[in-house]
Amino acid sequence: MANNQSIIKIDGVEMPTPSDFSPTSSDYDSKNSGRSESMEMTRDIIRRNVRTATFTWKLQTPDMRKVWNAVLPEKLSLTFFDLGQPADTQYSTMSCYADPSRKPKILKWEPQNPEESWWEFTTTFTEY
Repeated sequence: MANNQSIIKIDGVEMPTPSDFSPTSSDYDSKNSGRSESMEMTRDIIRRNVRTATFTWKLQTPDMRKVWNAVLPEKLSLTFFDLGQPADTQYSTMSCYADPSRKPKILKWEPQNPEESWWEFTTTFTEY
């Protein structure tokens, strides 16, 4: 991605700039992980550095529709600004899925022209 482009592309399509972006990275332990009776910790990590990225948008109906349709596929490719990348790379691409629960929120309804209504939408993308 070149400068002045959005922080996010879904399946190669540039999305509107989100109002909020929260990247995370998590390790997943097996059920064998935990503390013994003597409080000694044992970790059995089954997967490290699983990335998620949560985005929130505040946008009008046409852009809301664009984002809505982009997050529907079962599997998608997400390109996003990644703090883990060096300054000359800046972006990462991951195969992921979007949160299966989609709950857009109407912020301002424009009854004369619903296309000018304002929405808020948050979703989390989880790496496969």
